[in-house]
Amino acid sequence: MFPFYAVIKTIIGLKRICPECNKAQVVKPSQKRVSVPCRFCEAMIPASESEGDKNQEYPDGTE
Repeated sequence: MFPFYAVIKTIIGLKRICPECNKAQVVKPSQKRVSVPCRFCEAMIPASESEGDKNQEYPDGTE
């Protein structure tokens, strides 16, 4: 059961939605932290935030 869950979690982490055409695509693991062009409309899709970056607190108190 755990391997199945791990594969699903990895795929969900690599899924991106284009801000222009709102279509989803899965990127390669090597492109996880890089902006990539959309396969449908060629607009740039920004790199997704990693799990650690979402709840990071900065020294001045902002998030």
